[in-house]
Amino acid sequence: MLDWRDLTNESTTATSIVNREAAFHDFAGFYRVTDTSGAIDTGNGIIHPGEAGYAQAAVNVEKQ
Repeated sequence: MLDWRDLTNESTTATSIVNREAAFHDFAGFYRVTDTSGAIDTGNGIIHPGEAGYAQAAVNVEKQ
């Protein structure tokens, strides 16, 4: 989890390196959580890590 709440700059740059060695296609990304537990606001309620549908909610969170 990256905690950028205390940043005062309008722009922040983050760099990451991802290596792919699998036979299938993965993807990586960032998504906004509502608190330090990793809960996601789906627009229809809050979903917490470990609950059914959490991974799909993480993929969809920025599409709202």
